[in-house]
Amino acid sequence: MEGMSPARLVGYLMIVFSPLGFILYNLWFFGRLPGLDPELAVKIVAYLVAALFFGLMGVLGYMVITAPGPRGEGRGGSKDA
Repeated sequence: MEGMSPARLVGYLMIVFSPLGFILYNLWFFGRLPGLDPELAVKIVAYLVAALFFGLMGVLGYMVITAPGPRGEGRGGSKDA
């Protein structure tokens, strides 16, 4: 691990924490962690999915608005249309 690049270290950390996060989330979701509301686990995930969806729609809309127009006449259609 001494000469490891930061990108590889991040990759290894992702490999380790991914199953740990999955196990923790499942325990929370099925009510096996005392003191944590399982319904809150569902609400958080639904919120994150909606936030990512609408955020992505906003970014795509911005890209459509700010994209440069076609450069040449050969990209479909005529000038009269």
